[in-house]
Amino acid sequence: MSKKGKKHGSGGKRPKTWSERFDRLLQSQILLGALVAVLTVANAYVIYRSSKASLASSSLDFYASREMHFASITHLDGNARYLTDLAAYNEHRLFREEDPELAENALQHASEELLAGMVRPGGPFDEAYILAIFGEASTAMDEAQALYDEADEASLRSERYSLASTILAVGLGATAWAGLLRERNALRLVFSVTAVVSLVAGLIMAFYFPGP
Repeated sequence: MSKKGKKHGSGGKRPKTWSERFDRLLQSQILLGALVAVLTVANAYVIYRSSKASLASSSLDFYASREMHFASITHLDGNARYLTDLAAYNEHRLFREEDPELAENALQHASEELLAGMVRPGGPFDEAYILAIFGEASTAMDEAQALYDEADEASLRSERYSLASTILAVGLGATAWAGLLRERNALRLVFSVTAVVSLVAGLIMAFYFPGP
């Protein structure tokens, strides 16, 4: 009878319901060890991705600034050529009836774009002339803007990974506190649940949420 009683007593210590078994699993050393390993690897990975995205953002921002500087210089050069052409053309129109020779001399400092535009219908300061004078600056400015947009997207990626790393770090801390407490402790269960939720939330933040 005593042996049967012992068997019955030892069987009574086992969790009988799924809820009890789940609580026991959450507080087990095996799960806590697995959480530490997974959270550590996941945190290291998102930190690496955050650093990579931050470096890409800085690099893209540098190239965008350089392209914008080139666009500004090219635009100023085009504007100077335009003003020179405008003055030369006005002088040419002023003297072409009274003094054709002086009118031709006025075009000595004119650009090739102006001379080509003067033989076009609707020229010389038409769309083709504007494109020839300011087209390079406009293209460089568009490229600079595209690079700035890419830099912003990389910066947002870095911020999202940083936030995911913070969430995973909370999970690591909760796992450490859970490991210091005894099993069948309500606070240990709270820390274990917090660690699992932090792992899931961190991974969702890093890889699931829509964003650049």
